[in-house]
Amino acid sequence: MPPIAGNVQRMFVDPVAIKALHMLGEIETLISTTTPLPDNRTARCMELLEVAKALTNELMKRGSRNQERTANSSPPFFPLAHLPMFAQHARAR
Repeated sequence: MPPIAGNVQRMFVDPVAIKALHMLGEIETLISTTTPLPDNRTARCMELLEVAKALTNELMKRGSRNQERTANSSPPFFPLAHLPMFAQHARAR
């Protein structure tokens, strides 16, 4: 990897957290575009999705803070091809 110029630092973004946010967004779209569920379940699902997105964002922020503490070390590499949700992307490459 070529050196980074100036004061710019590499930022490691957890791919699992990014994937989780995309999945939560897709779930939100599915729920919001279907017929409302009985007993106010649709609203409760939306509330739970908002909490899940907030938790995922918080975990990403904590990861960024941890990275800042170890800015001089290389970010870890996590092979994800063995996980079912990432296997199709690994095969496409």
